[in-house]
Amino acid sequence: LNITYTVLSKRKLHELIFTNRVGGWDDPRVLTINGMRRRGYPAEAINNFCDAIGVTRRGNENTSISECSRT
Repeated sequence: LNITYTVLSKRKLHELIFTNRVGGWDDPRVLTINGMRRRGYPAEAINNFCDAIGVTRRGNENTSISECSRT
């Protein structure tokens, strides 16, 4: 998964969490499922976002989670 301007590497997220830069795996600033749920996105919006970006390495730059939560 490649989303522009986000940290998705488990190794880097682990470092952020254990150096107390973020509150945990469910911190709203971290792009994890729990973090997105704490931001207020319903499960259906997260599923729609995953369906929209697909599994390709290219072509998903124009999709945002906000657009998927409105549908």
